[in-house]
Amino acid sequence: MSVGDRKRGDDRHWVRRSILLLGSSLLILTLGFLLYQILQRGRGNEGAATKVIAGRELKLSGATSEQAESGIRIVSVPKGGRATAMAQDVGLTAGDYSYVVVTLSGYRPTMKVLLLWSTSDAPSKIQGTPLAWTGRSELGLRVETVEHWQGFVTSVGIGVVGPVEDPITIHHVRLVPSSPGSWLGALWREWTTFEGFDGHSMNFVIGGSTQISQLIRPVPAVAVWLGLALLLYALFAASGRWSWDARVTGSIVVLGWLLLDARWQLDLWRQLGITHERYAEKSWPEKRLAAEDGELFRFAMEVKRRIPEEPQTLFVLTQSPESADRYLALRSRYHLLPHNVCSYYSHPPPKEEMRPGSYFLVFHPRSDIIYDESSGRLFWDHNGGVPDVAAFPGGGLLVEPIFSAELGSLYRRP
Repeated sequence: MSVGDRKRGDDRHWVRRSILLLGSSLLILTLGFLLYQILQRGRGNEGAATKVIAGRELKLSGATSEQAESGIRIVSVPKGGRATAMAQDVGLTAGDYSYVVVTLSGYRPTMKVLLLWSTSDAPSKIQGTPLAWTGRSELGLRVETVEHWQGFVTSVGIGVVGPVEDPITIHHVRLVPSSPGSWLGALWREWTTFEGFDGHSMNFVIGGSTQISQLIRPVPAVAVWLGLALLLYALFAASGRWSWDARVTGSIVVLGWLLLDARWQLDLWRQLGITHERYAEKSWPEKRLAAEDGELFRFAMEVKRRIPEEPQTLFVLTQSPESADRYLALRSRYHLLPHNVCSYYSHPPPKEEMRPGSYFLVFHPRSDIIYDESSGRLFWDHNGGVPDVAAFPGGGLLVEPIFSAELGSLYRRP
């Protein structure tokens, strides 16, 4: 054999070995996952048939709708409203089914769509939980992990939370029975679920549905897969059957890296579509109003219109400025610049800290801060109770009401 033939043979060997190691470790992990599921849940109910509810079988309420050839079309849902499309007399045992897939068209990732159901134990009570987008024309949910998915299910449906301005068509709802095959399918759908971008996404990638346990999310799962492949390779090399080749270890690590990067790029592409839909071809004010805090921005602009342009002292009062309302306090502070905004207050500060002409922005709802019109004073209770105005004649803080809206009220100390 010539040197060239031997070199080509070595090249083929390391490629084949890499594929064999990755395939073997993937098979071992798949069998281990199925064994774990069987031990946890039994073999599933392979005797139960997949239940398919066609869109035309759903009865809609709370929205403008029309029948389509392939299902039911929801034309519009007002802001704050909800469209409910239910199929009655479904009749199935919750424990027989592990996954629900909803096929629809016209869906946008910014929409909130829920799976709805009721049981024979409480037929008048509708349970609901959000469905996750898998990046296609499907939404999915592993119902076997949902707390109230139990007993005998009498009705199943879909809820769409407004606003919905463009039509969305529900084609069918498919309930998949518990089985080894459905567990693998559910795992794949959860890996490909779009988790959405938030403030943590630049540093952390969770990957997939939040229903997945920590150990089998994409990043840990790929790490275990590659680690097992490298362990198998080390065992073969230690036994003397194979020689150690850096190209094999390198290819295994690089392949795992590329797979995770490909999934990241897929999420990035999905997020690009959402961002384009929300902000493209809009003016700066329109973009601000289209953002997640658009309502807060609108409210802050209304507040700024009612105070002088020169920087003023403004106290922002939120229920829990250091915990639950920290985002609200800091974001409103940003929107109200260049005014001197003090946002770390839950109640008005001591009077010596407040100059005449200071402003107070009280975010609703607050039962522990009230404005008494008869006396023109602001009263509050530091213990969170409702202040007794009659018990403090001449007390409170003399203020002038300036502006009030759903989000909050603006006062000025004369």
